[in-house]
Amino acid sequence: MRMTVSEGQTEWRANDELQNIVELPIAMQLDTFMIEEYPPKLVLVDLETGKGLPENRPELYLFEGEGKSTNLMGYTIDILSHLPNAAIMRDSLNSFAVPYHSEGNTHAIKVRVSSEEMPNPVVGWVSNGSYVFPHSVVYINEKVGLVMPMQEVKKYTSHVHVFTEGGDSKAAVIEVNKPLRIANWTIYQLSYDESKGKYSNTSVFELVRDPWLPIVYAGIIMLLLGSFYLFIVGPKIKKS
Repeated sequence: MRMTVSEGQTEWRANDELQNIVELPIAMQLDTFMIEEYPPKLVLVDLETGKGLPENRPELYLFEGEGKSTNLMGYTIDILSHLPNAAIMRDSLNSFAVPYHSEGNTHAIKVRVSSEEMPNPVVGWVSNGSYVFPHSVVYINEKVGLVMPMQEVKKYTSHVHVFTEGGDSKAAVIEVNKPLRIANWTIYQLSYDESKGKYSNTSVFELVRDPWLPIVYAGIIMLLLGSFYLFIVGPKIKKS
């Protein structure tokens, strides 16, 4: 079963394998959904194909901070400025970034690109954009551009309250590979609204029910009791 929950909402319906909507004896309230990303990267691309360069093994630069420099395929790239919360604006000639602290903002890095073969350095803003703002490319020449790929997700976390039909409730934090187990149910963190990236306010869960779990636990308890009985009572029976 897959359940999609938005922040501040409570949901008890899920989709089965055939995409049928099923009402469950368990409900989930999503309090907060959080995404942590790795720092942005820069890469040169072929403007005609959009592929990273060199084509067989693209060179990537992991952003380290303002004032740093790197070399990609003979181009020296100086990091002049960084806006972690930016809006991408355009005029008749160029794209540029300005500080922007509302939802939908994006990373933007101002760079200077130079090489021995270039008559003059190229200065501009590069950004991977967001669901609100477009990406921004620094065009080095007619064939090569500098871009910022979408940032890789480090982890994503759902802060939830879970309620069962039997009256149980539990506050929990669910992450990938850190599921929640409650009343015969195992709840896995599955996905989120990837179109919004780090601004997703929707979380997708996989709910798996194991009706045999109480029987398994009962079997384990009986096995332990049997072992305890043999350990304590067994020697006494032997002596008598």
